[in-house]
Amino acid sequence: MQDEFAKYFRCVADDQGWAFEVATIGWEGPHSPVVNWRVFRRWKRKPTDASIARARAAALKNRTLFRLCELCDEINAAGHMHSASVCQGCAEQHLRVVY
Repeated sequence: MQDEFAKYFRCVADDQGWAFEVATIGWEGPHSPVVNWRVFRRWKRKPTDASIARARAAALKNRTLFRLCELCDEINAAGHMHSASVCQGCAEQHLRVVY
């Protein structure tokens, strides 16, 4: 099974230690998504797989980063939401929104 959320997370070494970063999605236009990386957690030493898993689980629960669509019941990056409770796909399919 492929991890559909893997593209939203990365762990990188920097001058302060290790950073767990989460991709945030912005838009330059209706068809131009822009990815920015936001530091979500930091460690002084290389994190364990368990530490990374805990950071990832916490990020997925953070409503500023990810939200649950009330129509399809799927988790989406906040930047892919039409509103606080409806994803862009459902907005197109059910609400007749055109992007």
